[in-house]
Amino acid sequence: MRPGSQPLHGFPPHQAPGFGPGGFGRPVPPSKPGEAYVLIPGSWVQFDGGAPLELGPLLHRFLARLLDLLIVGAVAGAVLVPLAIIFGRDHGFLGTGEMLRGGYAVLLPLVLMVYEAIGLAKRGRTVGKKIMGLRVVTRSSSTTGAGLVAGPAIGRAFLTSGLGVLNILLYVGSLLLLLFWLSPVFDTLGRRGWHDAHAKTYVISTKPTY
Repeated sequence: MRPGSQPLHGFPPHQAPGFGPGGFGRPVPPSKPGEAYVLIPGSWVQFDGGAPLELGPLLHRFLARLLDLLIVGAVAGAVLVPLAIIFGRDHGFLGTGEMLRGGYAVLLPLVLMVYEAIGLAKRGRTVGKKIMGLRVVTRSSSTTGAGLVAGPAIGRAFLTSGLGVLNILLYVGSLLLLLFWLSPVFDTLGRRGWHDAHAKTYVISTKPTY
């Protein structure tokens, strides 16, 4: 489909985003295979032959990430705290505290990566994303409603969570994760982070548009 050569799927010809009076111009074509047309920068995209998709707001994405961290952190804490108390008591409070910090620095990113990879592969979303009305899609999953295939799910989860294991090197992992989490801010067209570009994914809103 050539941008602007025919009405966009899901919109009447006179209401297609980016067209007509007050519109935003022609869609921005994808630069790589598997990517979507950008209908309205930062707001709407469309895969060739598919329906228009509303991008998830950055604030909602941040809140979803925070919810997931709290959920996984609580689970990891339920395991780590008793272990730290048992094995760190011979070294007093400092021993217990060091075990907790070390355990969280390494275990939390790994658990978060597995949690996210499973959620994305099964449903295209984690618990946090479900609560915030978000879903991660590729070109193929955007039309079926299914989750991502294993490759994109694992790759994306590693870049947004698994890199945290590098915290064993003076918390380098946390710095890298922060950069990846902030990277969607730099993409004003599709609001894609570096992890999205790698996995060819987009984060869309599942809430009804009125």
